[in-house]
Amino acid sequence: MSAPRIVHVGPAFAGGVGAAIEGLTRIAGATHVRLSGDSAQVHKGAEVAHATCVHCHHALAWPAARSLARRLGVPAVMTVHVLQARQSRMRGLTAAQATRSERLEREALAEADALTIGTCAARELLCEDHPGLDPARVTVLAPPLRLPHVSRALGAEGGPFVAVTRFDALKGTDLLIEVVARVLDDPARAVVIAGGLPDNPRADARWREAFLAPLDAARRARLSFAGWLEADALADLYARASVFVSTSRIETYGLALAEALAIGVPAVASGIAVHREVGGERVEYADDSVESVLGAIARARLGPPTAPHEGRPANLDEAWLHFWRRSG
Repeated sequence: MSAPRIVHVGPAFAGGVGAAIEGLTRIAGATHVRLSGDSAQVHKGAEVAHATCVHCHHALAWPAARSLARRLGVPAVMTVHVLQARQSRMRGLTAAQATRSERLEREALAEADALTIGTCAARELLCEDHPGLDPARVTVLAPPLRLPHVSRALGAEGGPFVAVTRFDALKGTDLLIEVVARVLDDPARAVVIAGGLPDNPRADARWREAFLAPLDAARRARLSFAGWLEADALADLYARASVFVSTSRIETYGLALAEALAIGVPAVASGIAVHREVGGERVEYADDSVESVLGAIARARLGPPTAPHEGRPANLDEAWLHFWRRSG
């Protein structure tokens, strides 16, 4: 059987979706082409010739992915990285206020030849939000991790607390702001926050100022914003971290948590079902309060050393290759 040739179509902005695509494109045994959603609709040439399927990674990219798949005469696959309808409800939006992303996701769920999502827990949420969706149409496949294999640095127990996240209330950024201020009350502690909103500099600046507002000069000096990091730089950050913290209120997989665990960083995460599926017993879970998160941090730091695990087992690569062959 010939090797699959996958055209990945995703949003132009950075974030966990981009990291997930990067992990997928590192799977050997297939040829990968990556396009941004705003160019795929008109893209022509050798890069997409002989494609076996078009793989869409965000609802906003669905019209371009659908158009490209139809032009090439190949199946269109949609991976649900974002639960758009669930997010709208959590933001208090009514059906009449549905975002473009939510409307396009409904189209993608109805039209895609195949669907994937990162966890069983997220598939349950997706099917709750879309009662007409047959769960059998949605294949659970975790996104492979993109990080190189690194060892935690000597003395990492005294390293910075690390969060890797987009800035958003649904990601628990408001709670993280309070947690960071409390952590920095200890003059021996530093915090590094990677991620943010590189596609929206003004909103990114507002969130950064919200982090800094409750801090005096001494505590501000121990808070760093790293922005979005490439895989090598992110792996180095994890290698020197003492604790990883995620306060997210909604995920489909929890890629940052999985990456931290792959390096062996003690991890604290909100107790949502997706995090529990990804982290199992390796994570200290917290509810949606500052005291709960601080308590989980203390337990994580005092617990036994965390062993790293293989971030990209061969059987996961084989599962994706089998899925692409079957879909094409």
